[in-house]
Amino acid sequence: MLQKNRSSPLYLNDKVYYNNVMVKKFFILIALLFVIMGVLFTEKVKKERTFEYARYSFTDGTTYDAMTEATRRIIRSVRSIPDADVPAIGPDRLKELVDTAVRPVTIIDVRKYKSFQTEHIEGAISIPIAEIEKRYTEIPWEGEVAVVLYCGSESCPLSFAATKRLLALGFTNVMDLEGGLELWKEKGYPVFKERSASAPQ
Repeated sequence: MLQKNRSSPLYLNDKVYYNNVMVKKFFILIALLFVIMGVLFTEKVKKERTFEYARYSFTDGTTYDAMTEATRRIIRSVRSIPDADVPAIGPDRLKELVDTAVRPVTIIDVRKYKSFQTEHIEGAISIPIAEIEKRYTEIPWEGEVAVVLYCGSESCPLSFAATKRLLALGFTNVMDLEGGLELWKEKGYPVFKERSASAPQ
């Protein structure tokens, strides 16, 4: 029976060729695994963003991608809190509380400061949602103080998410304003508009 001469050049060439093929197959397999992992990760990100777009929309043209990472993180972090557990208050009831002063009210505008400067509910203070975790200690809420958060409109997610976050931080008298600034203005309730820097003095 004929046996290959393991020291022959032909055998050694075959062995080198075989090893090269196996190495190439190994690297191809690794590359395919990375491609599959990349596709799965991309799909996961798409699903998360689809969730955000489906759950929230913006009347001012803001997109999920345009949010700061701090804002996106807060929105993601409050998903586990059921929507039904978030107290809400209508503009009529808020106006009544403000007018009668039967209960102290702290009104928080969670939009960007630039939007707050343009116009905001009279008496509101500006704490953009991206800063809510750093500045929540500035919010008076002890006792009977009602804390009402709002953003631009009913479709804006920011005040809803910020309300959830404050609930998670231990606030008890916190509420989301239904309809946001848009509905407040539709009711004819007062807003404060900043004077333009270019306006005549």
